[in-house]
Order: sequence, then C-alpha cells, then structure tokens
Amino acid sequence: MVVRQCARRYRARKQNGARCLRIEISNAEQTLDAFVKIGVLAEERRNDDRAIEAAISALCQRGYSAIKAERENGLRNHRPSGPYLP
Repeated sequence: MVVRQCARRYRARKQNGARCLRIEISNAEQTLDAFVKIGVLAEERRNDDRAIEAAISALCQRGYSAIKAERENGLRNHRPSGPYLP
C-alpha cells in the first residue's frame, strides 16, 4: 500500500514538473530564524518538517518568479541582439 502511494505521488510530481529532493540545512537554527523573520515559516511550526519544506518551496518559487520578472522586464526595456533565452 505505501509503495503504491509513493509511486502515485512520484508520477504526480513528474507530471507537474516537480522533483522531491533531500537537502541538508546548515546552521539550521539561524536558517529557521531567518525563515520566520521573512514570513515563510510560522514560529510555532519551526520544528515541523512539512512546514519547513513548504517554506523552502515558497522561497524557491519567489526566486523563480523574481528571475522570470527580471528577464521579462529586461526584454521589454532592451532588445536582445542574440537569441532569446527563456
């Protein structure tokens, strides 16, 4: 049963273009303090692995959105001389 659930989640992530990774957080206490300070993690959930996962995901999405916006603004303001980079 558990194997089927894992396989189902894996296929769903793959279809959505997502990946599941295991990462190590160095300076964990300071990192979690920073997550709380910038508002991606609630203080009372700093020991909840799923909440930390969601915080990291939110930061990745913010970074992706910022890069995408920067590229779009750059393309509007400057005409590239080379090929378009997505």
